[in-house]
Parts: sequence; structure tokens; C-alpha cells
Amino acid sequence: MQEVKKRSVFYLSGYDPRGARHYYNLYKKEAKKQEKVDGTSIEISKKRRLYSKHIYRWEIIYQDSCTTTLTDYYFLSWDDYIREKWGRGTWKYAKSLWEYSRLYIFRGLFLRYIKKTKETTVTIFIPFLFLIASLMFSIIFPILIYNELKDIVDFYLLFFTTSVIGFIVFVLSMRLSERLPISWLNRVFTFSAFLSKGFDEKLKERIYGFSQDIVDIIRKSNPDEFVIVSHSVGTILTIPLVESLIEKYDSISGETTDTSIVIVTLGECIPLVSGVPENDDFKSMLRNIATFKKIKWIDYTSKIDGACFPGLNFFEDSDIELPYKENYQFISPRFHTLYKKNHYLKIKRNKYQSHFLYLMATDKKTGYNYFRMTAGPNKVCT
Repeated sequence: MQEVKKRSVFYLSGYDPRGARHYYNLYKKEAKKQEKVDGTSIEISKKRRLYSKHIYRWEIIYQDSCTTTLTDYYFLSWDDYIREKWGRGTWKYAKSLWEYSRLYIFRGLFLRYIKKTKETTVTIFIPFLFLIASLMFSIIFPILIYNELKDIVDFYLLFFTTSVIGFIVFVLSMRLSERLPISWLNRVFTFSAFLSKGFDEKLKERIYGFSQDIVDIIRKSNPDEFVIVSHSVGTILTIPLVESLIEKYDSISGETTDTSIVIVTLGECIPLVSGVPENDDFKSMLRNIATFKKIKWIDYTSKIDGACFPGLNFFEDSDIELPYKENYQFISPRFHTLYKKNHYLKIKRNKYQSHFLYLMATDKKTGYNYFRMTAGPNKVCT
């Protein structure tokens, strides 16, 4: 197995307004837990911003009984853009519920997804069903009040009062939804629906800026391996990012021991964009990537993660042939083998945590290990 002394990792988060500080603290906290399980030492430097205001870096020194590996971990920040799109406020939130429902529910795209994975299709319906339940309750509750009081209260006064009550009930239900995990699902699906129409200029500029920064960093640091890691909605942004890196490939080839572009996607939801029939631009990006030989790609998805498409080859799902299929792996992290039974059952019930489990420490040494993968001595793909 090939050994890595120096690695560069470029991490792209999902649709999360929490930025570099949150993910730095998460990595540091979970790495300390993993240290105790694996019997390794993982030293993490302070986080600092690079010359690019949208990239943060911290250094990781990973030591086991035999080797020491240095990893430069780069956080590709787009949380400022996310906050602009977040849509705070009751009516903006209700509108976002409608927007995602219109694409994935009313257009019948869920029928396409249900053939791939029932778990994800059920998850897609959750915010929609909450919206329907809120509307029904805001109508039925005032009607019940009206029927009880119609013989003793003036019609116009009662009609006005029950209408106001219905309005208040709906507003309160939307505010409740914003405080539940439902809001996270809604925002993931809403933003995916937005991306399915094409990437706006600001996001394109950010992604292409990332690709240039990555090239510059690789050329200066000359690592043994560089890895693009993305999670959740960040996996969708990985497609234009990788396509841009392919265009710049001549700038990095020959500068590293292994010039393959290594990609790790975690909890991917790419079919939410690639599965929209008229999205030809996105499918064109996938085709360009598929025909490029110097790529090694591992896609980790789990059935307990309802916001991903477990085990799905999203290239073949878009009718795109992979000429170098041996370079791609679509596998499960097998979370059920990584935790003690009671701990796993608790995790499994928490759907929000399940979606972030890829980035967290395990109870056992063997199997999927995010910290050994991103900072350990072995190459991600051999």
C-alpha cells in the first residue's frame, strides 16, 4: 500500500450557513475521539485564512506506531453565499417549501427517485407533508370553532375572527417547522431545485476561483496526494469544480507524485440536480468528467442517511457511460459495523446526525474512518 508523507485535502461543505469555524471545531473534536479508538496521535494547528478570503487552512500531523503524515486541510468557504440564499422569515420559508414541492412533488420527479431509493423519496416528502398538514390544520381548526359558535356570534365577526385564527395557526406552524430538522431538509431540497435551473454567476465565480486556488496551492506545496472531499449539497458543486480542474490539469500534472484528481463524495445528493430532465448543462459537465482518465473517485453513501442516494452510480443514472469505470467506487461506509449496538441504534434514530456521520468518529478501529482517510499514511485510492 502506497504511503503518504504529505497530503492536501480540499473540503467543500454542504448547504450549511455555519462556516469554517464550525467545521474546524467539529474536525478537532471528533479527531480527539478517534485518537482514543485508534491509538494514534492527531495534532491539529490553529485555523487561519489564506490569501484568498474564501479559503481557510489548518495543518494536521497524524502519527501512528510507524509513520508520520502531514496534511494541509483547506476549507473552501461558501457559507456567505448560503446565508444570502437561506431565506429567513416565515413567508420566505413558506415560499421555499412551495418551490421545492413544485419541482420534486408536483412535477412527479419523486417517481424517478423512488425507483432508485425509497428512503430518499420518503425524505423528500417530509417537508411537503408538513406544509400540507399545516394548511389543513389552519383551515380545519377555524372551521371547528366556527361551527361551535355560529349560532351565538355574529356571522361577520365570527368569520373575521376564525380567519385570523387560521392565519395565526399557519404562521406558528411555519415558525415551528423552522426550528425542526424539517427546515434543514426543506432548505437542502429548495437549494437543489434552485441549482437544477443552473448555477448563477456569483456561484460560478466562487467555484472557478476555488479551482484556481487549488491549482496554485498544489503547484507550491507539491503533495504526494491531493484530495477533493465534499459532503451533501457540496457534492453537487463538486461537479463544476472538478470540470474546472480538468481544464487546468496541465498546470498541475507532473508537479506531484500522483497526478490523479482524487475525489471523495459523502452523502451525495447529485441526482436532485442531474435527475431534472432539462438540465443539459449539468449533464454535460458529468460527461466531460466521465471521459477524463486521471480521476479516482470514491462515493460513500448510507441507507440510514435519508438525504442521499445510497449506492447509486449517478453517472449511469444520467445515461452517461464511464469509460474508466474501474476508477469509480460507489460504496457504503457500513456504519452499522463501526459502532456499538446501542450507540448505533441511537444514531440511526437521529436522521440529522446520520447525515453528518461521515465526518465523525467511530467506536471501532476497522472500516470507514474519516480521519485516517483524510490525514493518515495511506493513499485514499491505490
